[in-house]
Amino acid sequence: MLPARLESILRKLNHPYKIQEWVSRFPYNSGDETRSALEAFKAKKAHCFEGALLACLALEYNGQAPLMMDLRGHGDDDHVVALYKLKGKWGAISKTNTTVLDFRPAFFRDPRELAMSYWAMYFNWKGRYAMKDFAGPIDLRKYKKFDWRYGKEDMIDLGLQFNKLKHTTLSSPRELSHLPRAPERLRQACFLGSDLKGVRKS
Repeated sequence: MLPARLESILRKLNHPYKIQEWVSRFPYNSGDETRSALEAFKAKKAHCFEGALLACLALEYNGQAPLMMDLRGHGDDDHVVALYKLKGKWGAISKTNTTVLDFRPAFFRDPRELAMSYWAMYFNWKGRYAMKDFAGPIDLRKYKKFDWRYGKEDMIDLGLQFNKLKHTTLSSPRELSHLPRAPERLRQACFLGSDLKGVRKS
């Protein structure tokens, strides 16, 4: 089921940072579809969910559990990352259309601490801080009806399953509405080189 060309790549991705470099090289997918890891590999592009699936495939191949985290925004798109552990600490691999919601080294003591590392960088096109809650770690092996590794069907329903999970609140819409906007230089740096077709501007 795993093409020889893909397996030869996965065999070399024996550290999370190597997986991040590989995932980052995929052009951003600004379309509405959500492909499985194999189909995203074939398409040669990925958005955050597809990138997290690719990362989970590589992590699993190299002996780690395929874990994800769901980060939800208020007035902004949600974001999904793949989780990994090294020496008891948590890190994340991320495919992002920005410059700031990317890789996290294995430095964080628990998933909440890792999620908070994204908080100050999680703002929308207008610079409004947006991160409201998170769920994870989410073990993909529990979602047996979804062939997230090799399936040809759209994985959008897998993402919808994540919305049913209990999320830990980090900030309420009211709290977010009272915060100042992110500094303009930071906002510009965030979207430097972004595929603007995939940026929510409302």
